[in-house]
Amino acid sequence: MASYKVFNYNSIKNLALTASKVFSLGLWGLSFPFVYSQEMLPPGQVIDTVRCLGNQQQSYALYLPSYYDTNKQWPIIYIFEPSARGRIPVKIFKKAAEEFGYITMASNNSRNGPCKIMFEAADAMIEDSYKRFSVNPDGIYTSGFSGGSRAASSIAVLVKQVKGVIACGACFAPDREYQPDSTNQFVYVGIVGDKDMNYLEHKRVEEQLELLNMVNRRIVFEGRHRWPDEDLIYEAIAWLELQRLKKQLDPSQEILKDKYDYFFGIAEAVEKGGKPAEALRLYQNLQKDFNGFLASPGLSNKIESLTQSKEVTKIRKDIEKVEKRENKLWQIYYDAISELHRTQLKIGSDSTLALENWWKTEIDFLKKLKQNKNYQTSLIGERLLNMVSANFVETRPHYIQKNDFPTAIVITQLWIYVQPESVYAHWTQANNYALAGDKDLAFQY
Repeated sequence: MASYKVFNYNSIKNLALTASKVFSLGLWGLSFPFVYSQEMLPPGQVIDTVRCLGNQQQSYALYLPSYYDTNKQWPIIYIFEPSARGRIPVKIFKKAAEEFGYITMASNNSRNGPCKIMFEAADAMIEDSYKRFSVNPDGIYTSGFSGGSRAASSIAVLVKQVKGVIACGACFAPDREYQPDSTNQFVYVGIVGDKDMNYLEHKRVEEQLELLNMVNRRIVFEGRHRWPDEDLIYEAIAWLELQRLKKQLDPSQEILKDKYDYFFGIAEAVEKGGKPAEALRLYQNLQKDFNGFLASPGLSNKIESLTQSKEVTKIRKDIEKVEKRENKLWQIYYDAISELHRTQLKIGSDSTLALENWWKTEIDFLKKLKQNKNYQTSLIGERLLNMVSANFVETRPHYIQKNDFPTAIVITQLWIYVQPESVYAHWTQANNYALAGDKDLAFQY
């Protein structure tokens, strides 16, 4: 069994980034023998809860391929879910994990919040995987959604053993220590919905990684901020497999051709679905992926034809114009939300009334944008409304912790103003009023 290095909070190097957040990374200097517990973990089925041998307080959901064999080493994906619901991503990853032969594990402890929680969960889960399973040290991958994606990406930046990341709905943590640089060699695939508030972040990261010469791909689907479905995860892992295959001295031409046909089919379906500009991007990615491995005159012709298309030129100009506008609006709302975090509001004061009225005016403006006949413009409204409501969700606990229930009520009311159909928003407001001692309004909500 190859030696394995792991996060260890008893032997760490502090990275203390702020007074309120301390990020720590172990030296990954411990070796764990490959052992079997007496607990039978059946392959071919999703197991909701596996308790870590070294820490019974930590657990994860698990999927072993149905043909799992301890006599060989297996690639593994460590997954981080923002609400500690490990079963959800393991089910989504099951299809690809079964076909490509990956062990998948998702922590039931790691969640959005203090990074120490995530790192401790990663420690326990990764250590347990090396104690229980036959892990290929050259096949270590991480993945996650939203805050879990930032966790997965941070681990890849800090730990050189990670070979690749599947980042869903978010990218890297904002702190410089968790941003990639020229020393990072992992491959990176981002998956994001076209209505996700982090959509433009994924585009910026794609450009950032290109400048670092890091192999990467961006997969876009129609949808909001959520876990991608199993077919998108399958596409991501198929792409990781392609990158692994290309590193072989004599890659199988037959398998390469199968991969080419698969990704070409995806691009062609997008083109037939009436999205020529997105199809062009996918064809160009395909050309880059197979450059030096497979030649296809048909692909070159596709790219040339779409590049010269007046329709595609118009769409691209429209997208560029719209995204510049979105960036400006995003900065305005980001600054306003940052001010909300910094300022202790006084309910009933003129400033609070002005704040609430200002946000409602802006929300009304974004709702109109969302209804715009121009599809790209409508996406601005959709993405920014999602960004605003997500930040209200994240801001509210700050005031709950301070027992400032009146401000939490105002914040949640703005969230409801954005998403009046949200059952969770109304439940949260009921919780606010219950904490504030107003039973009548609690029952009303």
